[in-house]
Amino acid sequence: MNKNRSRKRTRVYAMEIVYQWMHTKTAVDELLNRYQEKPAVDMPYLEDLIQGALSKKTEIEKKLVPFLVDRSLDEVTDIEYAILVVGSYELMFQYDVPYRVIINEAINLAKSYGAQDAYRFVNSVLDQVAKQERGLEYRD
Repeated sequence: MNKNRSRKRTRVYAMEIVYQWMHTKTAVDELLNRYQEKPAVDMPYLEDLIQGALSKKTEIEKKLVPFLVDRSLDEVTDIEYAILVVGSYELMFQYDVPYRVIINEAINLAKSYGAQDAYRFVNSVLDQVAKQERGLEYRD
């Protein structure tokens, strides 16, 4: 399977795992084990996304808060939150992935799984994170 399609599917799984973790408080390793046999999963990348995003959740949340505009973190829907945490983790720590790819994938997740205009909110927030975290790349 194509690496890009595999990563796209893996980001869907990452969003699902963060969402499940928020609602069930199931151990991360147990949630990851459930995805071992899923089709098109890039397991090392999924493990990195989940372990990284959840271990750096506090740092990521601090980065997100100034860009939420008229919302508090508590007002962000769980789906938006899961997408923003995974996308922000990638922007902040996965420099091998172009920021435009990360934002585009997050927008597509929000369009597929979020509320009607969630993609606009996700785009706005992650665009600001990208400006701050990927300054040189962002100007290219």
